[in-house]
Amino acid sequence: MNSTEIFSLALGLESPWEIKNVEMKVTENSIKELHLHIGYTRGFQFKDKEGNHCPVHDTKAKEWRHMN
Repeated sequence: MNSTEIFSLALGLESPWEIKNVEMKVTENSIKELHLHIGYTRGFQFKDKEGNHCPVHDTKAKEWRHMN
C-alpha cells in the first residue's frame, strides 16, 4: 500500500475524489509540512440540488492550514 492509498483511506475519500499527489516539504525554518493534493476523476459531472448533472467549469488550488 502506498502513501496515496493510505491517506485516501484515512480521509475516507470515495470516487470521484482521489489524492493526486503527496509531498513532504521542509521550510527555511526546518518546519516539516505535509501537502496532500486532492482532485477528482477527469470528466466527472457532479449533481446539483435537483439531481441534474453539471460539468466542472473551473478549478482553483486552495490551501488550508491546521492550527498549531
